[in-house]
Amino acid sequence: MSFQFFLPWLAALLISPPTRTTVVTTDSPREFPHIASKAEWESRAAQIRRTILFRAGLLPMPERTPLNAHIFGRMERNGVAMEKVYFESVPGFFVTGNLYRPANQATTPGPHPAILAPHGHHAYGRLASDEIFNEPLRAANLARQGYVTFTYDMVGYNDSFQVPHDYSSPAGSLWSFSVLGLQLWNSIRALDFLASLPDVDANRLAVSGASGGGTQTFLLTAVDDRIKVAVPANMISAYMQGGDNCENAAGLRQDYFNVEFAAAAAPRPMLMVSATGDWTRDNQRVEYPAIREIYKLMGAEDRVQHVQFQAPHNFSRPGREASYEFFAKWLRETPGAASPVKETGAHIETPANLLVWTGRERPAGLDAAGLLDYWRKLPVDPAAIALAVAPETGVAPNMRVHSPSLAKPTGAVVLAGVEDSALIAELNRIGRVVIFVEPFEETRDVKSRYFSTYNRTADQLRVSDVLAAAAIAEKQYGAVDLVGAGPGGLWVLVAREVAGATNAIRIRHTAADAGRFPTADESAYLERLNIPGILRAGGFASLPNEGVLIHNTGGVFKSPGELHENALTPAEIARWVAR
Repeated sequence: MSFQFFLPWLAALLISPPTRTTVVTTDSPREFPHIASKAEWESRAAQIRRTILFRAGLLPMPERTPLNAHIFGRMERNGVAMEKVYFESVPGFFVTGNLYRPANQATTPGPHPAILAPHGHHAYGRLASDEIFNEPLRAANLARQGYVTFTYDMVGYNDSFQVPHDYSSPAGSLWSFSVLGLQLWNSIRALDFLASLPDVDANRLAVSGASGGGTQTFLLTAVDDRIKVAVPANMISAYMQGGDNCENAAGLRQDYFNVEFAAAAAPRPMLMVSATGDWTRDNQRVEYPAIREIYKLMGAEDRVQHVQFQAPHNFSRPGREASYEFFAKWLRETPGAASPVKETGAHIETPANLLVWTGRERPAGLDAAGLLDYWRKLPVDPAAIALAVAPETGVAPNMRVHSPSLAKPTGAVVLAGVEDSALIAELNRIGRVVIFVEPFEETRDVKSRYFSTYNRTADQLRVSDVLAAAAIAEKQYGAVDLVGAGPGGLWVLVAREVAGATNAIRIRHTAADAGRFPTADESAYLERLNIPGILRAGGFASLPNEGVLIHNTGGVFKSPGELHENALTPAEIARWVAR
């Protein structure tokens, strides 16, 4: 069977297809999209939130198991009460930190507003106390100003010993399990902890952190509406997205980036703090105007502010004082203008007195392998398969059209994987136009650091191409069938799941060669169907029982649909498609 013609609508889409050879990295410049209306932004912001949660392994949200919180070791210094804290974000994983409260509960009984204070990548984490980063001094000042403040460890810092901060796992990416996701879950549970305290007003919760703590600040604000005020410092950038494991997760920034994540705070009050000596140097000219436009669309332009200081990467005294003033303005029971709030010195305890496990036996708990196993057992969301694939938009795949001799074809088949001439002949014989999608061939540097955070994998692009071809075929014929030969069998099955989850394309029949793919083997996904998050979305669980034929299963491919252990002939496949 030979190629006969390109349909006009198809040829138009195939002119100069966009290149896919460029590798996006954490330092690639990004542009904020044009948003025309409040409704458009609200829709995009909802998708941003779902993307963050899914890529963090938190969609659907895990069960909020008992915190089993321990608060002990109270010390009072200069109007501040400091205590040690640990609680379980999941059974067997301990979040560790310090609680700072106004010391005189008799004169200031509360309930108080509360501030969550994630730290950045400075050497001593929540205990850093130099001129550039001083987390205990910041928390002590907030406590003296009337806030309950919780400083807590990043994974792998100070008292957090169970998982190393540089942990990563290829298998974990299939389940959307990462240090970023674990830290975001810890932050959500830290809000649960603060809200549970009798001296805290759960309706006045805020978050503020710098550097990596700034990343945590805007991610948490984007996904948790309990945050009423946010102050991310020295991290919102259009050309540097974060260079650490806790700031990158597979698939997180394929379609969005940090400035959009930060804008998802709107219309809640947010103060952006930036420095002239790091990647936030252009905030006044680039990032802040973009976010301010979103606040303007939301009718809340007065709720976003920006301050910049002549300084290197930091959260030093001027930035901290700007945050104190912003909190005073928006966290009072009656928000309003606030006078400048100056930082005062305070006696800071030695690390030995602030560390949680000093003089106390550390519980064993779960290690990284145990946590991954916990993630494997979480409920899945089959509808999230569309988030896992993240189909590319505006790109036409390379295709070849094989048309039957009939004057009026009976429909179209999108064929992926192998351009099998015998199979094409049988499909043409039943009157189907066959559109063969050329498989994407990987030529990029996939070893680029955090490649899958910013770039779609080859298998994501192959599934995306099947969906794009199906959309084109549906436009011309009203309905379309999918057929996968060789490795294309897996691609069309995932494409069928995405089509069902989004209701964007009406797929009539799907016939796929499973290639004896063992659906219970994680290594098979990494080798043959590398789609980050695919198992967190249930694998092939969302395939329908009707209209799906899967052959050559070898007894190891388990899913809904009509299953055949052995391979079917082209004639048998065509007869099934023609039903």
